[in-house]
Amino acid sequence: MIGMQYERITLVAKAGGERMTIDTALRFEAANITRIVRPDMFIVETKSARGNGIADKILRSMHMHPTKRCSKYCIGMAATEQVTRRNHFLPALRRLDLLSPARRA
Repeated sequence: MIGMQYERITLVAKAGGERMTIDTALRFEAANITRIVRPDMFIVETKSARGNGIADKILRSMHMHPTKRCSKYCIGMAATEQVTRRNHFLPALRRLDLLSPARRA
């Protein structure tokens, strides 16, 4: 079992159906291991009809490109050493600076 905490900001366009969520203050806990994402790191998820909304264009112009699709749950499982194979999640773990040794409670 894994515990996960985060704060979320949701932005919704008045027209066009575009939506963006920004998750900050991420914290994962499992089996006496706690992993806290640095305060300057966050997860941004965009949703638009064709995956090419205004937020997507702005993020790309800032050289912010998506990692391979994976959920916060999967990232937390890998970060707290609850899975034996985590190669699939390495890009996300690197970007969130979660590859350093885990802190045990």
